[in-house]
Amino acid sequence: MALKSPRWYTDAAYMALPMSRPIKLKNGVYYLQQRVPVDLVDKVGRKAIKASLRTKDPTEAKARHASKLHELNREWAYLRSEIITLSHKEVVALTKQRYSFFRDQFGDNPPILASTLNELEMRQGVGHDTSRLEVWYRRAADKILKARAIKVDIATREILLREIHRTDLQSLEQIKRNAKGDYSADPKANRFPEWSPPKSPEADMGEASLPHLFSLWERDHLADNGASKTASDFLT
Repeated sequence: MALKSPRWYTDAAYMALPMSRPIKLKNGVYYLQQRVPVDLVDKVGRKAIKASLRTKDPTEAKARHASKLHELNREWAYLRSEIITLSHKEVVALTKQRYSFFRDQFGDNPPILASTLNELEMRQGVGHDTSRLEVWYRRAADKILKARAIKVDIATREILLREIHRTDLQSLEQIKRNAKGDYSADPKANRFPEWSPPKSPEADMGEASLPHLFSLWERDHLADNGASKTASDFLT
């Protein structure tokens, strides 16, 4: 039995559910409203997500809606992912994202030297205690992992926290040099290996197959009391 491309399908990476559209409320502000996949309702704790797009402009609303929908699909992939163990090299590759963030934020206009020195001193004082690293870098670690839609075991997370700390110190040293007028290349900027994502249907969404995505859509469509004929219309 051949499978036709569903009418809502445009991008295999992020179309596991039918595309929704921004909703305009009476006050003119647009909102995103998206159903939580049935297999994730217990983990999320609700059946639908509703969030303000903070704009009354329809064009801006579409752009923000697409961005938030992208984030949601990454969140779904993260929640579905299995806990894995990464090598030290793979963890270092993950922290390249953190280094790039500092470079993009402060590469051309670094904070004043006194501010950078103060921040560097505080970071150096964090030390290597796992509990302190968790306090300082919990959000950064979570952001990195969710961006890649992966979960890691405790040992891997501890390594990730240490490497984020190392990366931040390196970044601040470079910002300090920039603040002094030295914009020569960071001699250690190339120490980060390239990230190679684990091969799985959820973590490597770019290679998701159309039949797999259709099965996810059909499952949620029927669970939401959708007509079975709608799903069967896609099949021949």
